[in-house]
Parts: sequence; C-alpha cells; structure tokens
Amino acid sequence: MKNDSKIRRLMIEETKNLLEEQGKITIKDIAERCYVNIASVNYYFGSKENLIFIVLSEVITDIKTDVMNLIEQYKNKDIEFLLGQFIDLIYTFSTEHIGMLHYLFFSSGINEGQLAEFIRSFFIDPVFVNMVYKNLGRQLKSEDRKLLEVKYVILFSSFLMPLFIQILNPIAYAGEQMETFKDEAFKKHFINQMLKILI
Repeated sequence: MKNDSKIRRLMIEETKNLLEEQGKITIKDIAERCYVNIASVNYYFGSKENLIFIVLSEVITDIKTDVMNLIEQYKNKDIEFLLGQFIDLIYTFSTEHIGMLHYLFFSSGINEGQLAEFIRSFFIDPVFVNMVYKNLGRQLKSEDRKLLEVKYVILFSSFLMPLFIQILNPIAYAGEQMETFKDEAFKKHFINQMLKILI
C-alpha cells in the first residue's frame, strides 16, 4: 500500500513535469518517465484523463491558495501595491505553467470537465470569488458588484492575454517569444500598464 502511494505520487508529479515540458502527453510518455508499464496508468487512476484532472486540480488549488495568502498578507497595503502583487503572481504563474495551460486550452485530448473545472475555480467557486471581491471592494472603497466583476476580469486578463500570445504558436513556450514574457523589464512594464487600467 505504501509503495502504491509512492507510485501514484510519482506518476502525478511526472505527468505535471511532462505537461510543463511538452504541452501534450501520452500514456506511453507517462509510463516511460515513471518506469512502469502502460497499464499502470489505468490501474492507478482509471484513465489518463483522470490522472491529468488530478494534476490540473492540484495546480489550480496551489494558485488559489497563493492568491488567498497574498491577499491576507497585503490586506493593509494600498490598492496599487496589492494589485501589483496580484498581477505579478498570476503573470508568473502563467509563464511557469505554460505547457500545462497550453494543454488545457488547446489540446484535442482535453475534456469539457477539465476545462470547466478551471473556469469554475476562478469565476464560480463562491468561497474564492467572494473573498476576492470582498478584499477588492475594500481596497477600491466600492460595493458595486458589477464594477468589482469588471476589475476582476481585467485582473484575470493579466494572466490570459500573455498566455494566449505565447501559445498561439505551439512551440512558443519553448522559444524566443517565451523569453520575452519571462524578461523582468517586460513584466515590470506590463504590470505598470495594467495598474493604469485598473486604478
């Protein structure tokens, strides 16, 4: 049982690594990376899709936790500082997980449940969304729900737009274009321009 747990964990971590490296994945890739036979994926997870769903869920949980921790850590800072940190976090997340996000949005192997879980997590999950709106409203001194929704969508675009520009080219995340988005000077200008839109 203990060994089974280790194998499951290894397969989850290596699937995550493969998605980051390649933006796509096969059962054969997973089996070779983990030194197991192809049938092991179905044995431990039921299907490749179930395994990938677990991987995506873990990554989504991590970024949501980071967002909530950031808001709590900087709740007494001014709005410009807080939003700057928020954009930086989401922007960095998108560049560090570009392969996985490429799979999520563009892979023919993605199913509706995986994509729906991603959207639900950031826009429908009441605990997360209400926490973001509450703190955003306090910082902006506004209780206008529609205004807060608009601000949040703009904030979210700080992650989506660089992401889509990067992965319109299937190999962009591995090449020069990706290096542009990782450049600290570029990121600083991007955050400053986003703040001008938001504040």
